[in-house]
Amino acid sequence: SRFHPDYKMTDVPVTPMDTLTRAYDIARENGILYTYLGNVPGGDYDHTICPKCGNICIKRRGFSTSLVGIKDGRCSKCGNKIPIVF
Repeated sequence: SRFHPDYKMTDVPVTPMDTLTRAYDIARENGILYTYLGNVPGGDYDHTICPKCGNICIKRRGFSTSLVGIKDGRCSKCGNKIPIVF
């Protein structure tokens, strides 16, 4: 999750995007299938995607989430089981 300077920590810089994408890539390379970045609005990394076909299963925008690509606990595009607890 990206740090943003605010309130009493305005002297600390925002987390660089390169740092976040490197962490994302390392997580994916090490088998973490449902990886996304927080506090990075409008980016390519803020949604949960199906690890099998790349379909967006959970869409995020700010503090809102939408189940857009899940039906009956499976990816609506390829049928891959998405382990989610409702």
